Amino acid sequence: MTLDEEALNILTLISNENRFYTEQVFEESPYYLYDYSKSTEVELSEETLELLRISNDTSVPKLTMENMIEDVEFLHLTLKYMYALYEYMGGDQAFVDAKNDLIEFLLQIDDDTNLTPNQFSDLLREYYDFVEDLHFYINHSPTVENEHTFYFSESVHFLQDASGDYYLVDHEQTKLMTINGDNDLESYLKYSLTDDGEIVLIPGMFTTYIKPEEREWTFTFEENSKLKTKVITLEPMPNELPRNQIGESFAVTEKARVPWLQWRSMFAFEGATYDYYDLISTANHFKEMPYFVLDLRGNEGGSMILVEKWLEAFFDQPLSWSSQSIHLFSDTSKAFIDDTINLYQSTGISKQTFEDDFTDLFRVKTWEESVIPKWEIEEEVKQTVENNSTHIFILVDHHTASAAEHLVSKLKLANNTTVLGVNTRGAIISANSLMWKLPHTQVEMFTPTFFNYNPDLLNKEAIGIQPDLWVTSTRVENRIIAFIQQHTDQE
Repeated sequence: MTLDEEALNILTLISNENRFYTEQVFEESPYYLYDYSKSTEVELSEETLELLRISNDTSVPKLTMENMIEDVEFLHLTLKYMYALYEYMGGDQAFVDAKNDLIEFLLQIDDDTNLTPNQFSDLLREYYDFVEDLHFYINHSPTVENEHTFYFSESVHFLQDASGDYYLVDHEQTKLMTINGDNDLESYLKYSLTDDGEIVLIPGMFTTYIKPEEREWTFTFEENSKLKTKVITLEPMPNELPRNQIGESFAVTEKARVPWLQWRSMFAFEGATYDYYDLISTANHFKEMPYFVLDLRGNEGGSMILVEKWLEAFFDQPLSWSSQSIHLFSDTSKAFIDDTINLYQSTGISKQTFEDDFTDLFRVKTWEESVIPKWEIEEEVKQTVENNSTHIFILVDHHTASAAEHLVSKLKLANNTTVLGVNTRGAIISANSLMWKLPHTQVEMFTPTFFNYNPDLLNKEAIGIQPDLWVTSTRVENRIIAFIQQHTDQE
């Protein structure tokens, strides 16, 4: 059963409007990487770094003025010598200013005021809020959040005719003239799916918070040569699949005779009935089909190496952006590798992740001696696929993040792929985070040592990848099934 030509044509049109990759030319000495040869600050000693390991005995936080200030100093030097995006996020000017401003604030606190660990963590997030990186965590929370929301209404559906005019669905005599007095209608309308599986245009705006009065849109229609107006209220689109609907972490199945690959994590787990090679083998299974649904809702990421291997198995070639994969190696990051791996394993992540090279966290340990801060840059050229014959319907929600977002965004380099749902989380430009802690206050840190420098994705961080078809997370499953049933011979 194949999709009919009408369906393929409109899906191609919509997805092509939402592709954003370009060829890039990169500098030989990138301005966004820190030049350690010019640093006047010395990396922390091996003895001091040992104090910052999370495997050390956890003591009761001691938030004296002296201890908090020393922890701020430790924070600064650790980030400088481990955080791969240190220069990109502002370099010495931003990070030294944050350090000094925070220390100045602490010195002004009244002697009778005692900060709690949570209050100190909040201060760190406040003073380092210029770090817009959703893999950069202070005490289990990022310094920024994805505040972008899709505001929409399904009270009206529109179709566009060959002349470019918009008409109400099932009311072909009712022509849309203006929205909020503007006759440039395209920016107000977004593609979606109805319960019946019909592709339509709905009123919508992808933005940060807007006031209730700004969500009141005035529509002007022409019907029988008469004008009439209607006020429609936009509401935030529900953007995540409820946890009680997540289901299995991994499943190869059918839903209403539609082939379905459900992936809720890019990690394999201890005790599971599958391993990484089983995950990769699904590529061979599904690429023989005319279409399938790849359900990545709730998938918060995992192994990017798994993503690369799956894509190459499916398309028989790599897919890549025009980008730079940048690793920062140093004694600082080297000190925290073992603790981070132990932490991952304690959460149930499969030992195979580390034994069969489904992570590159180990790369810094290939240097047995002391590591002078070193950049390793792998430049990738843009590689696309234009002969893919299997249509992939990719379901995403606001929890689709990290390695799962890499999979989504790389699939947009291939033809016959359609993304449905809401915007993803926007945790795209960094990876390979290491866990450590501030020794006095016991604040835990999660710091990326990898920089995915892709100019086409930098502005997606903390915003997310927008879908081709905007559909509420809890309704997208039934609606894509209805669409496929409508456009295939199900006999």
